[in-house]
Amino acid sequence: MRLALLDEKQCDAALELAVTMFLQGDDSRAAGQIASAFEACSSRDEEVRSILRWELRRLGNQTPALAPRSKAIVERFLTVSSHKFRQTDFAVHISSMCPAPAFG
Repeated sequence: MRLALLDEKQCDAALELAVTMFLQGDDSRAAGQIASAFEACSSRDEEVRSILRWELRRLGNQTPALAPRSKAIVERFLTVSSHKFRQTDFAVHISSMCPAPAFG
């Protein structure tokens, strides 16, 4: 993905940081950051979601220890049909989390 505008670069950086937080187990902070980042980069929402899904699936395949968390991010934040989230919507997803099965 080509990021030309400063806003797009900041959005991408915020999403990458949020994904890292989630992978490290900081679910509540990550959820808020994901919500804010998607709100900030709504003009490229579908493209960003698609790229993140691909990157996280690749990460899960290459690093089995991160596979459950990678899959959890995809399932909880990147496959939802509605693209306008409030932070409370993400809190609902986080509160319903359970250990995700490994990629198979």
